[in-house]
Amino acid sequence: MIDTGFDGDLILPSRLQSELGEPKLDAIWYLADGTPIEVPSYDAELRLPGLNTRHTITASCLGPSVLIGRALLTSYRVILDHGREVILEP
Repeated sequence: MIDTGFDGDLILPSRLQSELGEPKLDAIWYLADGTPIEVPSYDAELRLPGLNTRHTITASCLGPSVLIGRALLTSYRVILDHGREVILEP
């Protein structure tokens, strides 16, 4: 899901933390109500299928879903096609 209220790159489900190993850092993120939380985070390289781009990102583990934040999306034009698909263009 795209989360335009999330300033970071990528949130991964917390259940993946055991597979990713020891976090490299703890990021501080702010919830919608302004509450700061410390979240286990990893430096990662992201490659998007169909786009010959690579991004060095911070991926944090929190909650049940994958969320794509604004920091990652600033490199792309995002087209929302009436609930059918999301198109990213460089």
